[in-house]
Formats: sequence, C-alpha cells, structure tokens
Amino acid sequence: NLEEWQGDHDMPNPLLIEVFDPVFEALCYLHAEGIAHLDLSPGNILVGNEAVDERGVPLVKLIDLGISSPIGPLLTRSTGNVYFASPEQRRFADPAVTMDVFALGVLLHTTLTNGHLPPMDAVHGYTEASLARTPSLCTRAPWVTPALDAFVRRMIAFSPRKRYPNVEECYGEW
Repeated sequence: NLEEWQGDHDMPNPLLIEVFDPVFEALCYLHAEGIAHLDLSPGNILVGNEAVDERGVPLVKLIDLGISSPIGPLLTRSTGNVYFASPEQRRFADPAVTMDVFALGVLLHTTLTNGHLPPMDAVHGYTEASLARTPSLCTRAPWVTPALDAFVRRMIAFSPRKRYPNVEECYGEW
C-alpha cells in the first residue's frame, strides 16, 4: 500500500506526482459516474514495487469501494477511516465529491509529511479550530513549495464550500 511504499522511498521523490496521478484519475472517473469513494486512506492505494509501466513508473490502484456511495441523499451512510473522513462525512452528511477532495488532501498531507496528520480534536475529529492549527507543510517538509502547501490547505478546508468543488479541478492544478 501507499504507506509501505513510501517507507521504502525517500521524500522528496519525483515519483510522488506519478503515483498520485492515477488516484486523481480514478476519483475523476468515479465522480463522473456519480459515485463517491468515501474511504480514501494509504491502505486503499496499492503501489507496485515490481509492477511498473513501460517508463518504470509504479502501477497504482485505488481499491476498497466497500462504502462507496452514489452522490446525493442516502438512507445509510458511513464515516470511513476517521483520520481521512471530512468533518461533514463524520456527521453523516449525504455523500458528496468534496468529501473525497478532503480525504485526498489529508492523504497528500500525510504523504508529504511522512505520516503526520493535520491536527484533530480528540472527540470531534477535524474541526475548524483544529484545521486552523495545521502547520505549514513547509515546516515538516522543507522541499514543499508554498503553492503546494496552499493547494493541500484548500483541499482540507473545514467548509466544503472553501475546498475545490471536485477532484477534476484539483487534478488540473496538481
């Protein structure tokens, strides 16, 4: 999985963009089909150490669609992995693409900082106050540019209205 793969590779790693491209593409596809993944985490992204394409880039697969849901009103909902679930997903809001945007932002944050999650409230998970305390990625990963830091911060904004509206727009800026 992504976490194990990263443990074998030093950061900064030029493969990072290559590894995340298929994740963005898979989410764009799911969202175009009207489905939210709702369970993004390092364990649900497989990165091939020996399985590579013709350029030597690891093959990447987004897995575990067990709690994925159609976007919109539902009778049952799941929070997914609490460390990657958006604040509204933890409150059992209707599935939305902005939930996956948030989770992808947390995933990028943890990958760029070698496993550090944004600050969480012990009881309520991610809150507006806890996310406001998120240190700059540049402090934990000096090679991260201010633009990349701002990109990830927008993805993990507390309010869905302040995030990228969809993964496709994120991917365009990635």
